[in-house]
Amino acid sequence: MKKLFKLIERSVVKINNWKHVPNSKRKLLYICPHVYKGRTIEILDGTMIKNGDVVAEMHIDNLKVDQLENDYRKLFRRLKEELQALSNLIINEKEFEEIKAYHGTTLLYPLAKKQGFTIVEMDKGPKKYFLILWENILRIVFKKDKKIRDRLRTPKECWISKGQLLQKYIGT
Repeated sequence: MKKLFKLIERSVVKINNWKHVPNSKRKLLYICPHVYKGRTIEILDGTMIKNGDVVAEMHIDNLKVDQLENDYRKLFRRLKEELQALSNLIINEKEFEEIKAYHGTTLLYPLAKKQGFTIVEMDKGPKKYFLILWENILRIVFKKDKKIRDRLRTPKECWISKGQLLQKYIGT
C-alpha cells in the first residue's frame, strides 16, 4: 500500500509542477506560486489576502517525512530550516518579491502554529472533504505504529505573510 501512495505522491508532484524550495538543503517543502481565489483572509500580522493576490502554496514532501520516521521534533526542526531557506529566497530572488503570503493545508497545523502561521478553518465543500480523506489516508499509510488507528482528523489552512517570514527567519 505504501508503494502505491509513494507512486501517487510522485505523480501529483510532477503533474502540478511543484518545486522544492530552491536553496533548501533538506528539500522538505514544495512551493507553488499562484493567484489567490477565495474569501478574504486576515493573517495575524494584519496582512489581508484577497482575490487576485499572488501567494504561494506549500506542500510537505511526504516521502521526506516518511524518512524522518514521523519524529515530530525532527520534523519541527526541518520545517524551521525550510522556512529560513524560504526567507533567504524571498530576499535574494526577484521572482518571489510579489508573493504576499504562503499557505498550505495540513493535519500538522499545530507545528505550523508554533512556527508563526495563522490557522484557518477550511471552507465547507468537496475540496475540504477530499482533503480530510486524503490527509488521513496518508497519515495511516505512513504511520509507523500500525496498531494505532484513531478517528479522522480535519486538516486546516495555515497562512504566513512574507513580512512574518522575513521577520521571524532572516538571520536565524
